[in-house]
Amino acid sequence: MQLEKKHALYGATIGLFLLSISWYYLLWNSSIWESLTLVIPEGAQLIDLGLAGLLFAIVFGITGAMCQYFEKMEVHIYGKAGVLLGVITGAIIFGISIEGIVLAVALLLGFIVMVEYTFIKKDELKKHVVYRSVAGAAHTAFFVIGLSLFFVGLFSGMSNAEQNLEKFDNALLNVSVQEDTLKAISERDAQLILDSKLQTIDDVSESNDFLRIINVESENSDALLGFVSEYRNVLLNPSTKEKLSNQIFEERKKSQSAVSIQEIAETSPMLGFLRENFWIFYGLSAMLSFFFISGILAFIVTATAKVIDVVYEKVF
Repeated sequence: MQLEKKHALYGATIGLFLLSISWYYLLWNSSIWESLTLVIPEGAQLIDLGLAGLLFAIVFGITGAMCQYFEKMEVHIYGKAGVLLGVITGAIIFGISIEGIVLAVALLLGFIVMVEYTFIKKDELKKHVVYRSVAGAAHTAFFVIGLSLFFVGLFSGMSNAEQNLEKFDNALLNVSVQEDTLKAISERDAQLILDSKLQTIDDVSESNDFLRIINVESENSDALLGFVSEYRNVLLNPSTKEKLSNQIFEERKKSQSAVSIQEIAETSPMLGFLRENFWIFYGLSAMLSFFFISGILAFIVTATAKVIDVVYEKVF
């Protein structure tokens, strides 16, 4: 290997090291575990996550470019050294967590897939080798990383389960307490009230005291029985339930009375299932969030590799 190529290899390693430290810091500073789950990032946090994503893509872009000019073993040794030392240094400086360990393993797996896939495709392709080999490798590596992020989400959800369940409940309330949900709860409450009144009438009508009054006051018994029957008909009338339901609905809207998550879970079995298995939702949220942006990241990876390829050809 010529001295100039060694300089390029060392430079790439140092670049990966510095980018990995910066990437780790941005993730740590942005509270990534909340952003990948239930909290929508905004402001400074969104900027940190955007920059972290950009640096993440550039790391893989440099890796893809290294595969074009150096031996596979050299890329594995020097590339891994740069990335792992950077992540370890970042963890020592800024702090480490279970999620961080899992994410570091995911990054390592992605790096290995990136290198192996690029070398395989590089030997097979005849045209647009850099673009096509790096693009395919990036998509494959990001798929592996996305699956790994499922477990990151699981760890994030299960750690501090009580606190995370409270956040999950708040998130469900924010997206679930809409007008339709309030109407459904109001209709259920109205039915419960009417059923209770009907049960009371039945209990009174069948009681010994009521039957004794009917027998003693024979001249008024027909009127009393008629009143009871009419009252039952009023309670059973659909318009009565609708009127009572609307009244409850308006009172809830005005006072914004607390609609408990248990009430919502009862009216929506799917939400109840999500609440009982919220930690799985954390994992799916992390994985799908990454898959959603993986296409943009893969484009940045490919563009970075292509730019480095052009510069390398001119310099060396």
